[in-house]
Amino acid sequence: MRRDIIKDVEIKEPPLEELTRKYSTFSSIKRSCLGGCGCLFFLIIIVVLILKFAIGVGPKEISSSPQDFPTGIPIYDKDTIESITYISGTYKNRVIEIAALFPKIILSPLISALDKDTESNDSSTFKEIWKLVNSPVSDQRDIIKIKWKQLNTDSDFLYSYYSTELKKSEFTITTESKSKHDKQFSFKKDSITGSFYVKSTLTGNKIENANLIVNY
Repeated sequence: MRRDIIKDVEIKEPPLEELTRKYSTFSSIKRSCLGGCGCLFFLIIIVVLILKFAIGVGPKEISSSPQDFPTGIPIYDKDTIESITYISGTYKNRVIEIAALFPKIILSPLISALDKDTESNDSSTFKEIWKLVNSPVSDQRDIIKIKWKQLNTDSDFLYSYYSTELKKSEFTITTESKSKHDKQFSFKKDSITGSFYVKSTLTGNKIENANLIVNY
């Protein structure tokens, strides 16, 4: 006799605990993904902010020398200045700081863990990590560039003027170079360094251009 195949088929529903386990697993994966994306987004924001501080302000033209400009360095005839350019210390070394940023982010938690004592809390640990990440690895001195053009002044006079006045302020002339139309020297005092350059015209000894650069 032919059996009724449909009657022999038994439909079994999955146990409730299995459905619950699958749902819990899916929820865990979902939460992990959302949490991972959130952490990644938060990390990106932190990196962007750190990069902003690491890069600093780019070169900009200013109308006069900054208030913190070293007092021992004279500024000749301010009315004839062609331009004054300010470059922040963080900006001039932006490539080095950016290159060092990611190793600092990776290593700073390890360094902080090695240095922290048993009484330190999460807040102090975060502050230590932030301090390590935000600490510069390069020269952070600002730069001021002052430029004169076509001065109706003898180039030998201006060269001698800066050399003499800087020595009066106890600056040391470190290097010096002279040719027929070009003269320059470097100077130093404590953490302040700089250079002065003057170029005379091809006819006569008037000034074609002069530059004073100060790192402080």
